[in-house]
Amino acid sequence: MTKSYDDMREAMELQEVSLGRAGSTLFFAAQVRNDGKRLEQIVGKAKSDFSSAQRAKTMEDKIDKMADGMTEISNAIFLQRKMIGHLTGLGLSTALTSEKSDKQMKQLLKGRGRR
Repeated sequence: MTKSYDDMREAMELQEVSLGRAGSTLFFAAQVRNDGKRLEQIVGKAKSDFSSAQRAKTMEDKIDKMADGMTEISNAIFLQRKMIGHLTGLGLSTALTSEKSDKQMKQLLKGRGRR
C-alpha cells in the first residue's frame, strides 16, 4: 500500500503538533520539578532558622532568627503558588494533547476508510 502525498502531509502535521504539545508538557514538568527542589531548599532554610532561634542566647537573636524563618516561609508560600500554576499548565497541556490526538487519529482513520 503506497501513501499519497495528502496522507504523508497529514501524518507529518500530526507529528509536528504532537511534538509541540509534548514539548510544552515537558517544559511544565521540568518547571514543577525545579520549583519542588527550590521549595525543599527554602523550607529547609526556614527550619534551620527556627532551630537557630531555639538555641539563641539573647531575645534579640531569637527574634532575628524567627524573622528570617518567617521570611523563608513567605518565600515558600509564593513558590507554592508558582508551582500550582505550573501544575495547572502541565495538566492542561496533557489534557489537550490527549483530546487533540484522539480527534486527529479519528480524522486520519476516517480518511483512510474512504479511500
